[in-house]
Amino acid sequence: MADLKMKVRIGQNEFEAEGQQEVVEKHFATFSDLISRTKIASTISAEAKTSDTVFQVPDSTSPLAKVFQQEGRFISLIGRPSGDNRELDAALLILLGHKELRGQDAVTADELLYGLKQTGYSIDRSDRLMGIARVQGLVTATGVRRGKRYRLTIPGIAKATAVGQELRDMLQIS
Repeated sequence: MADLKMKVRIGQNEFEAEGQQEVVEKHFATFSDLISRTKIASTISAEAKTSDTVFQVPDSTSPLAKVFQQEGRFISLIGRPSGDNRELDAALLILLGHKELRGQDAVTADELLYGLKQTGYSIDRSDRLMGIARVQGLVTATGVRRGKRYRLTIPGIAKATAVGQELRDMLQIS
């Protein structure tokens, strides 16, 4: 039997052995098995620590999915709605995008404002715009100040879907 010298580093774990080939390979197989078990256990415990709720990413088979652009946790529009209330319509559509692409009903004011700015609107505060939507019964708001979150109501979803269809037709997206 030939002698084998092996030195391997996997993450923070090191394996070093020298001796007969079959003995070294046997020890390395045990080492690899232990590392994979440790990695799986640490992944499971890390996931348990990071979130108490299960988050499922919905499939973006929505007919309006091509109207949105997603950058991490932010959603913006690839075009701007037309009409008298185009800023409000864009805000409703961004809320719908969060619901359909990210599976999030409640959207923070910061996420909404970022999406509006990326779409091309120069809005300083989203709460003023959402105040109009709340009066019309299109959204509900929870939280205070920086922790404020907006959620579409049933009429809000219907209006946002109609605006999305118009935008999709305007941009000639199939």
